[in-house]
Amino acid sequence: MTTVPQPQNVITTTQDHIKLLSSLNNATSETIRRQAELDMNNKIQSIRNRMADSEREQKKEEKEIDDLINLVFKEELLSELSKLLKSDLLEQLDTLVDEEVRTKLPAYLSPEYLKTMESQLAAFDKLEKENVNAESVRWNAALPSDRAVAVRPLVNSKGQVSTRFPKTLGEFFDMTEDTAVSLLHYYGREDVIAPHGSREGNVNAFMRICGIRYMVRHRPCQ
Repeated sequence: MTTVPQPQNVITTTQDHIKLLSSLNNATSETIRRQAELDMNNKIQSIRNRMADSEREQKKEEKEIDDLINLVFKEELLSELSKLLKSDLLEQLDTLVDEEVRTKLPAYLSPEYLKTMESQLAAFDKLEKENVNAESVRWNAALPSDRAVAVRPLVNSKGQVSTRFPKTLGEFFDMTEDTAVSLLHYYGREDVIAPHGSREGNVNAFMRICGIRYMVRHRPCQ
């Protein structure tokens, strides 16, 4: 014989089932919620870690660039300082050596020999200046009759060129008597200065010394 459940018992059992399902749903929702929060936190932390790694990498690259710049700067600075120090040191050494030679040389060489050396050096220096002037004279002797053509200058006994030396043939032709006389004195040729003062005579005398084959002539007033 089948027992029929009483209505009250059925209602009670159904309510229990509903409570159980509700409890399970709440537990499941809480689990899902916690899992979602955990996943979200993990993702956020992952993003933070990647950002931190990127920042560290950027700082590392910046440091490498700074180190490279500092290295290049130091190398260039050291190179320039080395050049300056070497240049200054060599200059000081040259001065010290020259002074040492002048001080010590007489102790090893006789006065007669030193005098002979000085004489030979003076003769060589004079010969060198004469060769320079000979080349200038040879060049000037072949100049065409062109006022704009350049003239090669002479050097004096000190190897110097006068600031008043004419640069072109036209400047020679236009030279004043004062300039001509000044140049004859500068180059040690007082012996050819016209005694009574003559522009044409003094200009022509200096032109001959320079090798120029042309002459200026006096033009009488019309």
